[in-house]
Parts: sequence; C-alpha cells; structure tokens
Amino acid sequence: MKLYRVLILCAIALAIAPPIPAQFFGGATPKLNIVGVGALASRPATCTANKDAYVCNGTGCRVNGSQHLCTATNTWTDPTTVVGIGALASRPATCTANQDVYICNGAGCNVNGSPHLCSSTNTWVDPIPFGGGGGLFPAFTPVIDGLFSWGNQQTATYSYSNNIEYISFPTFVGDQIVNREKAVPGATPWSVTVAVTVAAVKQNVGGTGGGLIVRDTVAGKEDGLLLYTGNGGGSIPVPVCISGSFPGWGAQATSNFDLTGMITFLKVRNDGAGNLVFSASKDGVNFLTACTRTITTDFGAGHSPNKVGFFVQSEGASQPVSIAVFSWIEGT
Repeated sequence: MKLYRVLILCAIALAIAPPIPAQFFGGATPKLNIVGVGALASRPATCTANKDAYVCNGTGCRVNGSQHLCTATNTWTDPTTVVGIGALASRPATCTANQDVYICNGAGCNVNGSPHLCSSTNTWVDPIPFGGGGGLFPAFTPVIDGLFSWGNQQTATYSYSNNIEYISFPTFVGDQIVNREKAVPGATPWSVTVAVTVAAVKQNVGGTGGGLIVRDTVAGKEDGLLLYTGNGGGSIPVPVCISGSFPGWGAQATSNFDLTGMITFLKVRNDGAGNLVFSASKDGVNFLTACTRTITTDFGAGHSPNKVGFFVQSEGASQPVSIAVFSWIEGT
C-alpha cells in the first residue's frame, strides 16, 4: 500500500512539473522520459535524442538535481554552470563547451560583471555587447540576475527577461524604497553605471520615481540618485540626490538639469577619498554631476556603503511605479 501511495505522488509530481522548453524539442513539447536519478556514473551510456533526460544527483554531478538532456543519440548535455566569479587571471584554463560560464569581475576584465562563455573545449569567449559600435548607445552589459537580491521588497514584484531586470511597486503610503542590490564592486575607487527607464504617473505627490542606490547595511543608511516624477517631474524626470535611514529617505539636492528621452544612464562613484559622486547622462558618455555626498556625513564615522542596486519609490502614486534596468557596468 505504501508503494502504491508513492507511485501516485510521483505521478502527480510529474504531471505538475514545468515543461521542458519547446526549443529542446524543435518546437514541440512531448513528454520527457526520465531514465534515472543518481550519481553521474549511473547515467546510462545510451539515450534517445530529444526525448530522454537523466536527473544527476550525487557523486560526480556538477549541479545536484540538474536534468541532463539527450541532445543527440547517446549524447548527454549537462546544464550551464557558473564555474566562478573573479578577476580575469582567476578564470579556469579548462572549460566544457556550451556549459561553463565564468563571471569576470575584477582586474583584467573588459567589463566587470560580464559572463564569459565556453564556446568550445577550453576556449572562453568574452560577451559581445549590444549597442555601441554604430549603435544608439555605448556597449550595454547584460544584467546578471543571480547577483542581485531584495534589500527591501514590501509588495513589489520583479521579473527578469532578455538580460533585463524589472521592478514594479504598487502605491504605498509614505516613503518606502524597494530595491534589489548586490555587494559593492570592491576596494575603492569603484563605480557602477546603469542604463534604466522609469515609468510613473505624473502627479502632485512626493517622491515617485526610481534610480540608483547605495547603502550600508550596518549603519542602516543610504544615498541614491532618484529620477523624480512627482511634484513637477513626470515625462521629463529630474535627477534628485537622496539620503536617509533605509528604507525611508529625504531629498537632499535637486539637480539643475532634466533628462529627456527613453533611457537614462545613472552613475555612482566612490572616489576613495570619502565621497560618493552621483551623475547622469543621456548618451552614456557625457555625464553631468548631480551631487557629491560625503560618506562620513551621510553614513557616520567608520561606515561606508557595502551594497549597491536599483530602486523604485511609489509614495501616493495612483498607479504602480516601475523601473527597467538594461545594463549594469562596474569599474573604477
């Protein structure tokens, strides 16, 4: 009787499991034939192309619980695996074709945070940036979703598609920053440049908009650059420097320029001399300084920001406020 119940539960689990992507089957989505579960050495030597899958879980598996797919007769393909994150010199000399990814972030990297792909055995290929090279903007660096987590979520939602991060936040009573963030790039000086677009209804309320934020999780303080759409912002957002006790905030300096167009480049730089410099641009090359903030003043003696990310704020908005992050570049 116990075995019978187990079989029923297994059948239910298979029935509700998410389907394998259609491209694996050339556009169709037939049932996947799970031929086994276990260590890598137990994976069958033979398999049927575009049908069989083996769940690798145990000794020898690169990722426990991952599905190995039969992409050609008697040929298994492991899932793509991030093999490391660090400077260019730390990238492994060997790699498995069409599986391994190395996140280059540090000395020697053309673009910090960029994924290097193993295109053939032991051959790494740097990412080919889009934009630039005759495009509308300088090179964009795709946002790597796995590097970010919520700093404050509330009722906000996020999605990730085509290397772009999206946050949407319904109206909220009072100041409330919702954000996704990662660790700052490392030793100073460092910088982060993002390409974003912010959507918010133009109305006479305070603080609607979104932008770039840095914060210290120990001191509980933050500085940021807000593309401001409330109280006179709207379709032409005004860059406003903010600071305060996270997740609240207060406006500290409103810039004397506004930014037309769809995509805005925002940048923050820790200059290594105790300052955070916030700037904005429409072309990604020529930046206008919005403000310079003193770290000891905003964060307190002995404190410094350890997180950087992007945020939205929907105080009193009649509709959700959203941000889309198209590019994330780290440098000095």
